[in-house]
Amino acid sequence: MKIKIANKEIRQSLNIETPDFPKYVTQLLNLANQNAQGTRPKTVGQMSELIQLFPGKTIAEWQKWYIEKHPEAIKNAAFRLATIQEEAKDIDGYINDAAVSIKPDSYKTKMALSEKIDTEVIFYTKAKNGIELEFD
Repeated sequence: MKIKIANKEIRQSLNIETPDFPKYVTQLLNLANQNAQGTRPKTVGQMSELIQLFPGKTIAEWQKWYIEKHPEAIKNAAFRLATIQEEAKDIDGYINDAAVSIKPDSYKTKMALSEKIDTEVIFYTKAKNGIELEFD
């Protein structure tokens, strides 16, 4: 038997609102997390075990409980946004210790310009149903 539960239904049962992210943020976060392996047990703990130990029911309770158990989790996250000084060097963020720059696909045609980017570049293209990402 297969059962599908919609995100809307899950949010209603947990009494949480649908988050409102700026355009393309979720796709970029997913890519950064995938590259940084941010949800691996070595980074966040073994979730199948942690969820069984968790005594609460809401997201807010989970956040409080998890941070109490893993106070270094956010500090040890493998992705971070760039500082203002780093942005001046065309760095948008870091995946582990590697600087990355995020550019639209159209930027490839402008790469003949004198600007030189010394970081890994993640290109994105708007697609009908989302976004396509390209990187080495």
